[in-house]
Amino acid sequence: GAVGRFSSLAKQAPRVVFVGILLTMSTGIAVGLTKGFPTEKKSRGPARCKGAATAKATLCREVVREVSGLLAYERRLMDMLKIGGASAEKRMYKFAKKRLGSHKRANKKKEDVKDVYARMRAKNA
Repeated sequence: GAVGRFSSLAKQAPRVVFVGILLTMSTGIAVGLTKGFPTEKKSRGPARCKGAATAKATLCREVVREVSGLLAYERRLMDMLKIGGASAEKRMYKFAKKRLGSHKRANKKKEDVKDVYARMRAKNA
């Protein structure tokens, strides 16, 4: 095999250039639209979608939530919900937004706490 600074050349992917509708490969010539060292294209498997919720991670989060219970500020949100009143949801949102920092996170947390409360009531009833 090649040694030294040219050893990586054989591993490089070919340069593919779209010229109008025609698809052309690299020619080995140093100038032009199809310039570059001609190499073989490696076939690769499907990429993992980073951040996508897997079944394992979802289950793990559920177990942790069940074991550890609610955080202190989440309990305060629950109390606001229990007390109720005309603007309970608005106060919950404002409190959550102050703690979590964004509109989206605050609304999600408010809905989560409401779900937990609904499940608690369903279990007790």
